[in-house]
Amino acid sequence: GAIAGKVLAADGKAPVEGAMVATVSPDTAALDPPQTGLTSRTATTDESGAFELKNLMPGEYEIHVIGPYGTGSVAQRVTVWDNQTATMEARLEQ
Repeated sequence: GAIAGKVLAADGKAPVEGAMVATVSPDTAALDPPQTGLTSRTATTDESGAFELKNLMPGEYEIHVIGPYGTGSVAQRVTVWDNQTATMEARLEQ
């Protein structure tokens, strides 16, 4: 599966270029020992604020977004299904 989306400024209008988007899978983080590397992915947003995280195993992911130069952050959960692309929109908090 995959996750595609857009990162916007707090006002919900301006796209954010250069934000880092990363997955954390609660499903694998709970294993002993933790296996977060199995499904961890990162992407950087383009000039339109768009990103795509590909080749994800099905499951629920926590998506962390950090603005350029550490400006603002947000986290939200997204469910990924096999052979489908989940979509999300994130607004950076100030």
